Amino acid sequence: MKIDQTENWIELVDCPDIAQEAFTIVRNEEAVAFIGSGISAKCYPSWGEIIKKLCENCGVSYSENINSENFIEKAEECKQKHEDKYHETLADLLGKQTTIFRFTCDLLLRLPFKSYITVNLDPMLAIRAQYLNKKSEIFVYPFLKNEGIRNGNIFYIHGSLGEFSHNPKKIVFSKSEFEEAYVDKGILESFLIQLFAFNNVIFFGCRLSEPPLYKLLEVIKKNIEQISHAFPGTSLPKRFIFLAKDEGDKELDSYYKRIGINLIRYNKINEDHRGLDKILENWCDLKPIRPEIGFTSFGG
Repeated sequence: MKIDQTENWIELVDCPDIAQEAFTIVRNEEAVAFIGSGISAKCYPSWGEIIKKLCENCGVSYSENINSENFIEKAEECKQKHEDKYHETLADLLGKQTTIFRFTCDLLLRLPFKSYITVNLDPMLAIRAQYLNKKSEIFVYPFLKNEGIRNGNIFYIHGSLGEFSHNPKKIVFSKSEFEEAYVDKGILESFLIQLFAFNNVIFFGCRLSEPPLYKLLEVIKKNIEQISHAFPGTSLPKRFIFLAKDEGDKELDSYYKRIGINLIRYNKINEDHRGLDKILENWCDLKPIRPEIGFTSFGG
């Protein structure tokens, strides 16, 4: 398929061959989109903002110097101190519909992905899918089914807050919740191992730095290597991750390489990551249809 080069999307990435491969897989309807909190940025609070509010409402000490790797421990401290306030705060921050949405989200939904996997708790992805009249079935942790990875279905693998929630208290956000969800041979571990073993996956808006997920990806890499050795010549699924050129460091780059994820760095152009939108617009064969901002606002 000939690519529309009018926006010169290929010039926005630092590894055009790998990006071209990812594009081809998507257009052939052979990829799953894995969506992180970056796609909800400016529409819902960041992890850091959530932790700060949790500490305030639950009566837990907070430091502006807290490392992001310690967020789940601090969330656990809040949950243990005042569990009701913990859940109320998360529902208030992440469960409500927002008057703004990321155009990036709509672009991803317009592309022919087999399914959409998200670690986000907010309902934006499912709401935008309904707005675009996608006939997506919504699966919410712990009710995850690998056979549902088709037809553009949406999976909230850490649970969901808001109108698509089965149980607002069955989420994955604090340390104990991560440990329960990612327990050896548990529901989420089984789901993700099968997801990565049999599907091409492209990551958007995430760094995969949560310790439980980090360990699981190491296990998945070993499983895929075992399949490769047992069945030489087998075509194995590919994994890609999009990150802005100024995000992360050499240690992060080596981490992705070690676990078998192809890193695609792009020029974000501005703080709203307009560069990623330009790439996805071309993938959709769309022309720019909005102002040069990272999100669109309704009313207000």
